[in-house]
Amino acid sequence: MEIHRETEKLPLDYTLFYQSVATTAALALPAIFFEQLTTEWEPVFIYTLTWLILAVSFGAYALMWLL
Repeated sequence: MEIHRETEKLPLDYTLFYQSVATTAALALPAIFFEQLTTEWEPVFIYTLTWLILAVSFGAYALMWLL
């Protein structure tokens, strides 16, 4: 029995795309049905959202491409 056989792997950009789509679906559906997509735009929320978008998300994608 051969355990370690060659398998086709998806390119990294396809893998990241599918992961992003799955995450969006997993988080958007509960947000739509339970929260009705209402947001209270307070300064602390805006600063936190900016940090998450710029530093964490773009930083993670940049580090992923460096690996």
